[in-house]
Amino acid sequence: MATMTFGDDTVNNLPGTGLSTETVTINSAYTFNPFAAATVADAGGSDDVTMRLIFSDPAGNGDTDGATMWQKGDGTNFTSVAQGNTLFHSGTAAQVQDWLNSIVVIGWSYQDSFRMSLRGWTGVGYLGSSYSYTWVLACYMQGTMIRTPAGERPVEALQAGDLVTTLDGSAKKVKWIGHRTYEAEFGASEAFVRPVLFRAGSLGGGLPTRDLRVSPQHGMLIDGAMVPAAALVNGVSIVRDTTVADVSYFHVEMDGHEAIFAEGAASETFVDHNSRAIFDNADEYGMLYGTATSSVQEIARLEEGPALAAIRARLGALAGITAPAATGPLQGNLESLENGILTGWVIDGGEAVEADILVDGQPVARVVANRYRADLDQAGLAGGRGGFSVAVPGATSLSQVSLHRTADGQMLAAPLLEAAVV
Repeated sequence: MATMTFGDDTVNNLPGTGLSTETVTINSAYTFNPFAAATVADAGGSDDVTMRLIFSDPAGNGDTDGATMWQKGDGTNFTSVAQGNTLFHSGTAAQVQDWLNSIVVIGWSYQDSFRMSLRGWTGVGYLGSSYSYTWVLACYMQGTMIRTPAGERPVEALQAGDLVTTLDGSAKKVKWIGHRTYEAEFGASEAFVRPVLFRAGSLGGGLPTRDLRVSPQHGMLIDGAMVPAAALVNGVSIVRDTTVADVSYFHVEMDGHEAIFAEGAASETFVDHNSRAIFDNADEYGMLYGTATSSVQEIARLEEGPALAAIRARLGALAGITAPAATGPLQGNLESLENGILTGWVIDGGEAVEADILVDGQPVARVVANRYRADLDQAGLAGGRGGFSVAVPGATSLSQVSLHRTADGQMLAAPLLEAAVV
C-alpha cells in the first residue's frame, strides 16, 4: 500500500515491492490500477497538495507500437493521455487520494515497458519518487534441444504430459508449453526481445553443446543460482543475436520451478508472475487448468553484486576477455529510496562500477552496479548492466545519500529527486 503523508513531513512510497521494477501483464482487455491502494493522511499542513504524474517510455522512444497509455477515469469515463505527457492535480489530501485512485493504465499492446514519476509538493515540502514497470519474457528460441529420457527433442515438439529430464536426473511431466512470436522489425528494435546467444562452450565444460539462444531474462543455472542471460553478455562468447528475423519463443512449464537441460546447459522452466498473457496461446492454459493459481518454490536468482561479477569474470576469462577498467566520469542516477532500499544506476565505461554509498557523509554500504535493466539496454547504455539496489541504514531522504566510486572516490552528480528518463 502506498503511504503519502503531507504537511511538515512529506513522504511517498509508490505501490509495489520496494524495488524499482515490477512485472505486470497488460493487454487490450486488462487494466492496471497502480494507485488503487493509495491512502493519504494530512499531517497538519494547511496548504493544498499539487501532484505531478509523468508516464514515460524509459527508452525515450515515445508512444510507439500503439503501446500503453494512461487513462484518468471516474469509473465510467476515461481520458487518454499518451506517453511522455504529464498529469497535474491540485486539492486537499483527500481529493488527491481520490484522484490517484482513479488513475489506470490500459495497454493496446504489451510489447513495452514504462516508468511512472510522481512528484507532489505543498507550501512546506516536496516529495518525489518513481516506479518502473516492465515485461519479463523468459523463454527458449524455437529449435532449442531439450533433454528428455527418450533423447534430445526440439522445445516446440514438447507437449503437456511429455517427460523432461531435470537437474537431479529424474524425469518430470511437462504441464504446459507457452509460445509467442515477434515479427522481425519489432524484435530488431526492442532490447527485451532480442535473443541472447550462448556460443557452444561459452559456459565452460563444453556447455552448451551447441549454440543456445534464449530470451534476455531467461535464467541460466550457474553456481546454484538462476542468472538472467542478459546479465552474462560479454560481446565475445555470449552476445546479443542481431539477426533480423521473426523470433519465436517457447517456454516449458512444470509443476515446480525446475532446472532442465537446453543444449546440455541447465536453465529454468517457466514460473508465472502474472505474465502468462504474454504468450499467444495463453487461453489454452485456461482451458486445461482454469484460473486457479499455485505457489511455486523458486530457485534463487542472482541478478547483481560481487557474486555475479565473479561469474562474469570467470566466463570472460574462458573467452580470453580482460575486463576493461573505468575509462570515464560517472553517469547515472539515484532514483528512489523506498522502505530503506536505494535503487538507481551508474556506469563509467568499465566492466561494472564498484561504489560506496554514503548517508550524511558516512559510508554505509558498497555495491557492484551490474544489475541488468531493460531500460538501460534499450537506451544503449552498458548493455543494460548498470543497475543496483541496496539497503541503506539511516537514510530517510535521497538528499542524505551520495554514491562514490570505490577506486578513486569520484562522486556521482547530486541525486535527482525524480527518476531520470534514459
